[in-house]
Amino acid sequence: MNDPLVSILTPCYNHSIYLEDYLKCVIAQDYENIELIIVDDNSSDDSIKVIERYSKSLNCRFVRFLLIKNETNKGVTKNCNLLLKKANGKYVRILASDDLLERTAIRECVEHLEKHPEAFACINNGFVVKESFRYDDKRGFLQKIYYSDLSDIFDSIFIGHIS
Repeated sequence: MNDPLVSILTPCYNHSIYLEDYLKCVIAQDYENIELIIVDDNSSDDSIKVIERYSKSLNCRFVRFLLIKNETNKGVTKNCNLLLKKANGKYVRILASDDLLERTAIRECVEHLEKHPEAFACINNGFVVKESFRYDDKRGFLQKIYYSDLSDIFDSIFIGHIS
């Protein structure tokens, strides 16, 4: 494969109700050279069972699939640091276990970053979705979010404003 490896890194804690949709969306990515690493932060729900139910598909789909199971809850910062240490990709996408990606998201970011080596990050447009959203139901999208410059991104991500 000539395409650069992308590491999708996913911290997970008590997201069993979202995981099936999350896993469907990462499996459906149209970019091939991906490793998926998930760390479960000692979930008390069925998160591990959902992930393990998909393990055969995940092992077949990804160049590498790794599931790390914490015996104690460590928190999101320690989990992200652990995920980054385990990653092998040229590019990294941290994706929470209750987030979704459009099918072309990884490919579009890689293409952009490969064409623009001066860029330090690539963020796709986003959608706000209904709480009851299911991955196969595109009617669940409420609003598309467009980022026109870095201040928009900062406001949306760090301050929580959506314009």
